[in-house]
Amino acid sequence: MFLNELRHRKNTALVLRSPVSRQDLPAAMVARGQVGIAEGLDYRGVAVLAALRRIPDSPWFLVAKIDREEIYAPIRWESRLIAILSGVLVLVVGVSVGFLWRGQHLQEQRRSEREIRQLNEDLKRRAVKLESVNKELEAFSYSASHDLRTPLLGINGVSAYF
Repeated sequence: MFLNELRHRKNTALVLRSPVSRQDLPAAMVARGQVGIAEGLDYRGVAVLAALRRIPDSPWFLVAKIDREEIYAPIRWESRLIAILSGVLVLVVGVSVGFLWRGQHLQEQRRSEREIRQLNEDLKRRAVKLESVNKELEAFSYSASHDLRTPLLGINGVSAYF
């Protein structure tokens, strides 16, 4: 029998009764002689953690209980907070790594562009040099063909008589 008014039910003092044989009810546990801390289900069927004590020099028992949900609520809140902070930390680290990678990629790209510019300049110098050599070769071939034309015409003319 519950002697006082209960928090979650009205008009229960001296009216609400549960059997002592119920194994999971903290009030029945203390009535059977169990003392200390125990886990069980209260009159609502909600999991609770209860402190069970006998009141000295009386036939009465005292049960102080708290819902397990109330006990674990701060832990769950802190776990969520830690999870969120961990997620933010992972995100910040990921973004930082991304920026570092991007910076290295840009440096590599700039280095490649410098190499390409140097190779293009070298290619232009070679093209100018090749063009100059081609002009010299053309001049030489023109001069050689001009210088060889007269003797070859003479040889051709003499060979026509024989």
